[in-house]
Amino acid sequence: MATCDVCGNDFDNAFTVRTAAGEELTFDSIECAAHRIAPACTHCGCRILGHGALAGDKTTRPTAVPTAPANKAPATSRTGLERLSA
Repeated sequence: MATCDVCGNDFDNAFTVRTAAGEELTFDSIECAAHRIAPACTHCGCRILGHGALAGDKTTRPTAVPTAPANKAPATSRTGLERLSA
């Protein structure tokens, strides 16, 4: 059995995630994985699962992003990730 890196639970169905940096992490649930590796919203601190939105160098949940000025519409990437100027 493997031990979750977040909660310490010893679980026979644990899974391993290898990050882009090459770090191997073991989790017993998606909840623990999200807690450890999902980015946090700079507005409210909740974990962002799926596409976040970038406002300058800050990542937020899409509903927490301030709207762009009427004369400057945000550019959207292929993934739908909004990029707003700071």
